[in-house]
Amino acid sequence: MQRNSELNDLVAVGFITRTVGLEGLVGIEPSGFVLGTLELPYTLYIGVNEKECEEIVLEDLDERPNTFVGLFEGVDSIESAELLKGKHIYIAKADLPELEENEYYHFELVGMKVLTDNGIELGTVIHVHNFPSADTIEISRKRGDALLVPLTKESVVSIDKDSRQITLKYDFVEELL
Repeated sequence: MQRNSELNDLVAVGFITRTVGLEGLVGIEPSGFVLGTLELPYTLYIGVNEKECEEIVLEDLDERPNTFVGLFEGVDSIESAELLKGKHIYIAKADLPELEENEYYHFELVGMKVLTDNGIELGTVIHVHNFPSADTIEISRKRGDALLVPLTKESVVSIDKDSRQITLKYDFVEELL
């Protein structure tokens, strides 16, 4: 792997889970919707983390239920596909599609301060989980425990990217506290 120090602004858009067949295809678990929007062929990055990755061209991508099957340039056998298993797929944040107002990328929420609509500070977002029922924020609380809150109309008052703050309905989180 080559180190790409200029690529500090990468975001994961998928994870290579397995090989598919004998011709170099791989199964890809998407992270969000971005992977399915890329115009192919597309040069992206793969690696075990965003600091140490390498450029590779995604030549073909077939959407399947809850997964994708992809073909990368130069990967034409099960042996070469096997080398990609367990690696993340990244693109530059600058290449992400523009979002509508009140939409956000998961990475934008990490580090945001979380409080209730009556002013109680709950903590800081440390992770966003993409559960089938709802995206859920994991909040690190001051006392050391974690709190999971779904991002739904029932729980969220507002998400303010400018002030880096999420306001939750106290009535919703009261039982979780």
